[in-house]
Amino acid sequence: MVSDHGADDDDRDEEAAFFDEMEALMPAEEVERRLPELEFITDAGLRREVRSTVQTQCPEYFWEAPATGHDALHNPLCRGEHGLWAHTKMVVTAYERMVESFVEQGRISEQEADYGRAACLLHDMHKFGAEYTGQSSAAPDHDIQMAATIRLATALPEAVADAVAAHMGPFEKYAGPDPETELERLVHTADMMGSCRFGTMWFYKPCSELREAFPDANHYDDPTLPWEDPL
Repeated sequence: MVSDHGADDDDRDEEAAFFDEMEALMPAEEVERRLPELEFITDAGLRREVRSTVQTQCPEYFWEAPATGHDALHNPLCRGEHGLWAHTKMVVTAYERMVESFVEQGRISEQEADYGRAACLLHDMHKFGAEYTGQSSAAPDHDIQMAATIRLATALPEAVADAVAAHMGPFEKYAGPDPETELERLVHTADMMGSCRFGTMWFYKPCSELREAFPDANHYDDPTLPWEDPL
C-alpha cells in the first residue's frame, strides 16, 4: 500500500507557503496610509480590487525609487528617493483636477472616471520592470508590463488595463499603444501634467515619510480641492 503521508506533507507545505505569502503582504491599512487617493474611487468593489492589486503586485522599489534619473525629465521632487511614489500622487491630483469636467461634458461616465483613478494609481508600478537596480530610465515596455499584470492577475476591468497600456501616449520609445478613448487620453494627459518640470501638483494627505522627504511640498486634505480651487 502506498502511504498518503507524503501527499499530506505536501498539502501542509503548500498551506504554510500560502499563509507565509499572505503574512508578507502589505496590510490593507498600510496601503491606504501610503495611497489615501484610494478614497477617490467611489465604487467600493473597485477600490478593494485596486488596493489588493497594490498589495500583491507592487514591487518594493515603487516606494523608494525615483521616477527618473534624468534631470531633464519629471518634476524635481520626483528625481530622488520616493520620487516614483510622489509622481503617482501628483498624477492622481492632476487627474482629479480634470475628471469632473470630462464627466460634465459627457466625454466619460462616472464609472469610467473611477476606472481612470484606478489606472492613475497603478500606471507606473512596474516602471523599472521586475527589479530596480539604479536604472536611469523606465523600462520601455513598463506600460505593457503593468497592463498585462492587471489582465492576468487581477479582476480589474479591461478599461483600466487599456488606460495603463496607453498612458505613455504617442511616443515611439515606449511599447504601449496610442491613447484612443477619451479615458485613455485623460489618463495620459494626467501623467504628462504629473511629470511637468515647471509646476508641481499638490500631494493628497501625504504620510509622514513623504512629509519628511518633501517638507516644502504643498498638500491638501480636502478631496474636493483639486477641482474646486485653482492649483
